[in-house]
This record gives sequence, structure tokens and C-alpha cells, in this order.
Amino acid sequence: GSVDAELALMNGLKYRINNDTDVVDYMSAEASITASNAYAIAYGLFKSVPAELFDNGMTVEIFMGRDKALLVLEDWNNANPYSQVLIPTDQGTSMEFNLPLTNIKVISLPELYNTNEMWALPLSLVFLGVDSTDDMTFDVKYDAYIDELKAEASFRLGTNIVWGEYFTRLQLAVS
Repeated sequence: GSVDAELALMNGLKYRINNDTDVVDYMSAEASITASNAYAIAYGLFKSVPAELFDNGMTVEIFMGRDKALLVLEDWNNANPYSQVLIPTDQGTSMEFNLPLTNIKVISLPELYNTNEMWALPLSLVFLGVDSTDDMTFDVKYDAYIDELKAEASFRLGTNIVWGEYFTRLQLAVS
């Protein structure tokens, strides 16, 4: 458990993506992500994104942990000394860069750090919302003593995805 309530939303998204049977699996022949294969794995994930998404102008981004994102950059930079990609700086716990030879952005997430998870997600098909009106409460109070009007709203949030067949997740080979 975390003291950060927003991490529960990320856990919900991870659960949805990892357990939705419609989500496309990119089956890598690699058993682990290393400094010598990370770019090829990320590029393979990019190539497995349904072309229909790009044909319809949808934005797709690849998400992974910061450690794996750094391996992607290291792999690319070692193999391409004349077209190196600078490691992004001053981006806090998350970093972003364009995957070389593609039009797709790689975003690192702290929740995926030290995992072998990589996802290609069309963010317009990911939703954050309130389940039902029963989960929302609104309260307005007037405090005559201090002549102040106070309003309070509370609700439960959840995440969901639609059309899982447009989401892609990495599956590494079993070693």
C-alpha cells in the first residue's frame, strides 16, 4: 500500500491492461530487456501497434519504467554513434523522448520501474471517471459564526480502457 491515493489509479490501469484478453500481446523472442536488445524490443512493440490507430490519426505512446527507457537510449546510442539521442534531463520521476525512427513518444512511469512491462497505449481510449452518481457527494454549508460558505465535493475515481484490441503489451519469452 502507498500513502499516495493516485497510485491506486495506476494499479487499476495496470490490472486492466494486464488482464484484458483483448489486449494484443507483442511476443518478444528475448527473455529479458538489456542494453543490447532494449531498442529492438521497443521498436518491435511499436511495429505491433495496429496500423488502424495511426491511419486514423490517434496518438499512441509507449510506457515503460525509467530503467528500461534508459536501456532503450543506451542501446540506440551504442549502435548509432552519429545519430545519438540525448538523455532527457530535468523531468522529475518521469522522462519522455521520441523512439528513434518512429513518430511515437516513450514515457517512463515510476509505477513501471524495475518491471519488464512495456505498453503501447492510445490514451484517447483510456478513461478516468466516476462510476455512478451514488459515488459522488456534494455538500454546501454556511457558517454564520464566521460568515463563510463552504462547499465540499467527494467522489471515487476509477480507470478503464475501451477496445482492448487497440492496446499492445510486451510479453517476454520464458527463459
